[in-house]
Amino acid sequence: MKTLLFLALFFVTSAHASSEFVCSIIQAQKIYKDLQRQNINDKTKHCVLSCHMALRCPSMEVWNLGVLKEIYDLFGDGNAEWADLEADRDGIVIATSRRARTTAECYRECREIYP
Repeated sequence: MKTLLFLALFFVTSAHASSEFVCSIIQAQKIYKDLQRQNINDKTKHCVLSCHMALRCPSMEVWNLGVLKEIYDLFGDGNAEWADLEADRDGIVIATSRRARTTAECYRECREIYP
């Protein structure tokens, strides 16, 4: 949650803050607590979160937020991993290809890729 708050603050205070990331941040907050309660691995969480957001927000916005989260992890307290970006990409593809049309379907599809 600290990461989401940092990103939200960054974009609100940024010169390019417009509404570019608002949709993704709102959607991430809606599913974040549920993801933390699930007994699933980190890559599945990345995939599901990106899929959930891409069902509701522009896919490039979702991708950019995932990249920024990894940059934050690189310089902050997190653990930046290329594999996290791959899982984000997989979630976006699942949503944009219409393999998933609901968040429940995102969970199902992502669990198949990242058991």
